[in-house]
Amino acid sequence: MLRLKNIPVHVVVLVAAWLGAILLVNPLGNFPLNDDWAYSKDVWNLSEQGRLLLDDFPAMTRITQIFWGAAWCEVFGFSFQVLRFSTLVLGFAGLLVFYFLLVEMGTNKRLAVAGSLVLAFNPLYFSLSYTFMTDVPFLTLFLASVLFFVKSLKTGRYRFIVWATVFALLATLVRQFGMLSPLAFAFAWVLRNRLNGKSIAWAAMPLVVCMAAYLLFTRWLEATHGLPDSYGSIGKLLDRPFKSGFFEASLQRTGILVFSYGLFLMPLAVLLFKIHFKAASRSLKWQVVSLTVLLAVTLIFAWRWIFYGNLLYNLGLGPKTLKDAAIWLNVSPQLSPDGMLWVKIAGTAGAVLLLPGLVVVLVKKIRQTGTACNLAIFFWSMIAAYFGFLLLELYFLDRYYLILVPLLLAVLLQNQVWSFDKITISIAVGTLLVLAVFSITATHDYLSWNRARWQALDYLTEEKNIPPNRIDGGFEFNGWHKPGPKDNGPWKSWWWVDRDDYVVAFGDLSNFTKEKGFPYVRWLPPGVDSVYVLKHN
Repeated sequence: MLRLKNIPVHVVVLVAAWLGAILLVNPLGNFPLNDDWAYSKDVWNLSEQGRLLLDDFPAMTRITQIFWGAAWCEVFGFSFQVLRFSTLVLGFAGLLVFYFLLVEMGTNKRLAVAGSLVLAFNPLYFSLSYTFMTDVPFLTLFLASVLFFVKSLKTGRYRFIVWATVFALLATLVRQFGMLSPLAFAFAWVLRNRLNGKSIAWAAMPLVVCMAAYLLFTRWLEATHGLPDSYGSIGKLLDRPFKSGFFEASLQRTGILVFSYGLFLMPLAVLLFKIHFKAASRSLKWQVVSLTVLLAVTLIFAWRWIFYGNLLYNLGLGPKTLKDAAIWLNVSPQLSPDGMLWVKIAGTAGAVLLLPGLVVVLVKKIRQTGTACNLAIFFWSMIAAYFGFLLLELYFLDRYYLILVPLLLAVLLQNQVWSFDKITISIAVGTLLVLAVFSITATHDYLSWNRARWQALDYLTEEKNIPPNRIDGGFEFNGWHKPGPKDNGPWKSWWWVDRDDYVVAFGDLSNFTKEKGFPYVRWLPPGVDSVYVLKHN
């Protein structure tokens, strides 16, 4: 029998933080969120219809996730709520994997749990854990592959490569980026070992397995369903630099990323800035300052576009996918311009603290020999490759930034010990608490208004017996039912609207009259708002 005293205290801290946050947010509610209606439809087809039929909206491989969700539905029955809980479980598993990854890299256990909490309460990771989106399931499997690749690079044992390949394969069959860790491992393994047939074979094996699985899936999807228009390919990415405005867009995207990671990683950046900067030589300090200034300049190009993402919007988390909010009407509450300015200043300050640490770590580890250098090559290869993807990809959604959060944390915390003064610790804890409070309250509000939205939709479909083809219930409702074609005429939402005799919205719309309101409680800031059923005049 497992006894509490046998569980490491740091794991207990992670369990308590995750469960406490779940109780505060309240994840209950049988409704889809964001794009997860499409992945839920795939699970429904498999669990309820007994066939592997994929919706044509997503561009991800997602096979692993479909079977994971179907396994849960086999036990508990199909519902969006069951699928949401399946992701919450994987979200916690991802935190544990990340904690053990940091420990494997020589991080002090207290710092490892601090790094895991920074990931846990990252707004993107936290909010996506309350959906059936692919981001968190993918990241958990991806980090598991990274953990075993790190073990193999440290010990040279082939069984760790096999385990890493299994998790990389599972990750690739959620999102194509699962091939990122095998690609980086191939470089690091060849440099670690003598260049001979055996080392090349072991270096290539994980990437070959994942690439073969991806190509087989692509061929099967093309033959049975047809490839979605948004389905990614190397050709599409390599064509982007030749498009007009690519250089300006790259500067803007770089600035947004610099700001975002400065804000997301501020608690650890505060702790580690002094240590990293003091450890640098005088010449390295000048390089650090020069590169930091160069990257900070990109913030000028990004300044006006900060917080215009898919999940993050001003004072909230989770896209407001109703007709009026999609055209930036009735989006509330929002920060004042002065309030938003302070947030931007905070993110800039975080970036200024973060960038020197990253530069120092990169230069020092690459100059070393042995395991430290091999791990540096492994991690920075992944970081560079994914950063390149973010510049090349057509769609620049904020949830795509998430993958680099644990990778940057890992390189910052490698071989770090706990040696900080009380003032620095207090500032770091304070910034972590701010991130945690925002993530919890904003995610609570996201679930809260969606519960009200689906009460409104139940009122229309069950009490008034209005068929879905006469309702614009927002992106998720229309995506699940698909009562009409996309982009079906002017003045209609783009999401599969046939007739919009009734609209569910946050407030007034021209040519519509409010019929009934459904209140919900928000925490950020505290108050009561409503979602309304509007009838076309």
